[in-house]
Amino acid sequence: MQEKWIRWEAANIAAKKYHIESITETIEEKFKVKLSDTANKEIIYVSFPEGIDAYRNTTESYTLGIIHYLEKNYNKDFYTQWIFFKIENSEYLKWLSEKSHGISDDYQLMHFCILALDSIIDIACTSYPVISVEKISPDQEISEESNTKTNIQNFEKANIENNTIGKKGILDDGRLVSVRKYSHDGNAMMEIFDPKDKRRIKIRYKN
Repeated sequence: MQEKWIRWEAANIAAKKYHIESITETIEEKFKVKLSDTANKEIIYVSFPEGIDAYRNTTESYTLGIIHYLEKNYNKDFYTQWIFFKIENSEYLKWLSEKSHGISDDYQLMHFCILALDSIIDIACTSYPVISVEKISPDQEISEESNTKTNIQNFEKANIENNTIGKKGILDDGRLVSVRKYSHDGNAMMEIFDPKDKRRIKIRYKN
């Protein structure tokens, strides 16, 4: 039996796509995912107060098979205009069962999926997530825009002739720069990676 994807709808979430800003897991807050919309108008927090059992985060470069499956078995609007899904007959839960020698079956896990613009997060848990929305003020938008312009200026100093997909370069401070195309919305993304502290800065733009 193949997987069944179901839109998991929250009343306070609009039908659109979001970017993943951060994934955190602490003793106090348990597991939390921070998302932002493409217009930088709001921040979405997806939290699991009771904790989770497992999760995996896969960048969009390795999810083309999933996108092909959704297009073949559903329709394009089903996934391009939504971000939260609950998956029945989950291959991920079957994999967890196999790796745990069936122990995970005793917990009656659910599989939630966050299908974002830049990656997919699969979450195995026993309780439903809690979603909260934070509207971004104009002052915050100016700050975000300023930071983006600074990063773009740094990008232009790198050893890159143009914004052709796949071009790579190195900034004066040793950070690595690459440009690649999104598979979900057709836009492009510039990524700056600092090998010293393993931090990544992602800037998204339209071609």
